[in-house]
Amino acid sequence: MTSEQEILEILQIGETQNAEFKQRLTKADLKQDRRQKLVTRIRYMTCDSPFEGRFLLGIEDVSGREWIVSGLTESKLKTAERVLLEICEEADVEIIEEERIETSQGLVGIYLLKRTAAPEVKETCSINVAGRVNSGKSTLIGALVTGQPDNGSGRARAFLLKHPQEITRGQTADIHLAFMGFSEDGECIHLENPLSKEESARVLDQSAKILTFFDAPGHEEYSKTMIRSILGADAQYGLVLIPVPEEFKLIRSEENKTGIRRLDDITREHMILMASQDAPLIVVMSKMDKAKPEEEMLVTEVIRNTLKEIGRIPVNITEPADIQPLVKELSHGTIVPVLQLAATEHESLELFTNLLKHLPSSSRNVDVTKPARAFIDKVYRGIRGTNVVVTGTVNSGVFKKGQSVMLGPIDNGDFVDGRLFSIEMFKKRVRALRSGDLFG
Repeated sequence: MTSEQEILEILQIGETQNAEFKQRLTKADLKQDRRQKLVTRIRYMTCDSPFEGRFLLGIEDVSGREWIVSGLTESKLKTAERVLLEICEEADVEIIEEERIETSQGLVGIYLLKRTAAPEVKETCSINVAGRVNSGKSTLIGALVTGQPDNGSGRARAFLLKHPQEITRGQTADIHLAFMGFSEDGECIHLENPLSKEESARVLDQSAKILTFFDAPGHEEYSKTMIRSILGADAQYGLVLIPVPEEFKLIRSEENKTGIRRLDDITREHMILMASQDAPLIVVMSKMDKAKPEEEMLVTEVIRNTLKEIGRIPVNITEPADIQPLVKELSHGTIVPVLQLAATEHESLELFTNLLKHLPSSSRNVDVTKPARAFIDKVYRGIRGTNVVVTGTVNSGVFKKGQSVMLGPIDNGDFVDGRLFSIEMFKKRVRALRSGDLFG
């Protein structure tokens, strides 16, 4: 039996990922907006092993400074419990323990919540995104995952930039990862705040398919990082962004110097590297809202010629009806969809999202029965509470928590023994990973 003093000790710690305090719950909390927030919070509380959380009723927040026991009457607590039960049912969470404590202020309810089943994402699909500097990669990804067109000043890309030099220059210097979800019926599930772990948990819970983007830097000084992203991420699809106004100027400059119309060296390198991977390629002509007709015509011509030179067949996508027939042929690796896109226009983003929704998750031949194998793209040391953290992609087989692994090769070519103490996928603890999944 919890004592009033023990409640005060809990309040001293305050709310955490696994603990939520409420003064009361009423029928007003069952209205759509409020209800959805509570369902999301409860799912987030129970999203990590052991998939449990603690919910307290009869606790008041005093101006954000401290938590105090306010207590409830018998009738108000019964109402609150009925509301909590209904919300838990929607969140696929059970109340496995409940306790009522009499205090000098009234009744306090303490409820132990447990997820009925560990959530699993049915499908995962990954896309490597490359393009020269200022091609709009981060802006496009930001607009896609939030469902909000860019404002023309780079608002959509802001959440992807994390290093000081990136924020100052508005350019990616490292490999960034973002994701968007699709429901069972193909509806896109957007992140209202991509930086929120609670939001990430909500999208993962509601999604039947998760689409992951690797955003690599396009500036020449970060070319090694770009190459590492393309060759190391082992994504299922490759995407090259080509900014039409800038590319037009570079093509004209090359034509004036050599008499040859060709893509600039960085864009050609991106396209050739992507095409060398055993994954279908997609080309997006970006910044179409700023492109003139003559720029569009020339860049389109040069893109088509370049794709043909490397053994690919370009196919334009201009409306939703173009998508289904093309998607069926993508896995052969010869057809390359070419789209014109502006991250500032909702209609443009909808067409591209429609293509992404229909991309098969199994563009590569993957087999969960093969020995477990993964490619590591980053290694982190010195993180408090951990030994070594690695991120990457599962190439074949299945990895489970507690599994013994061999990592390498290290500098002398040897492999070292290790064990998986925990596994995270999209900032969330999971029990296992299968072929095609990303970790870290």
